[in-house]
Amino acid sequence: MATNLEFIKSTECTSDVETLSVTNCFSDKYEKYRVVLKVDEVSAEAATEIRLLDSSSNALTTNHYQTAHRFMADNGTFSNGGGSGYQDQAKWQYTMYNEGSVGGFSVYEIFSPYSNTQYTYMSYQMTSNYVASSSSRSIARAGIGVYNQTTRVTGIQAHQPQTRLTKAKLIVYGIS
Repeated sequence: MATNLEFIKSTECTSDVETLSVTNCFSDKYEKYRVVLKVDEVSAEAATEIRLLDSSSNALTTNHYQTAHRFMADNGTFSNGGGSGYQDQAKWQYTMYNEGSVGGFSVYEIFSPYSNTQYTYMSYQMTSNYVASSSSRSIARAGIGVYNQTTRVTGIQAHQPQTRLTKAKLIVYGIS
């Protein structure tokens, strides 16, 4: 099993932004990538979405993303997410969730993004805190996704549609 990581590129923000993008980070050098999203603060409670970028660094926002996940909380509750609500979306949704300055992180494995003959697949794991009924709770999610088009992908973007990323970092590694 390949386990060598090569740092490729990263970006970060220290003030309110809607998107955090790493462009021109996927190439034909690797078939598999590890992407880490570390969020230290958001402007308000929000689910962060992940979108792919085309060769012109434009976000792929057509309804070709699909995800399924398992949600777990520290109180022993769990649920599954998937089905029609997670198909044909304009992003991989609910792959990260944050509240205020609590922080959290996601780790994504991205498969064959640079190929223009295969779909781009991903798997992910995330952990953060969730405030339910005024009590903070640790949560985790693990899931899978696909962008079901044979589009060459060269970058990745964290997107906060309703609130803003205040302190966050997006890091891309190649895996050999």
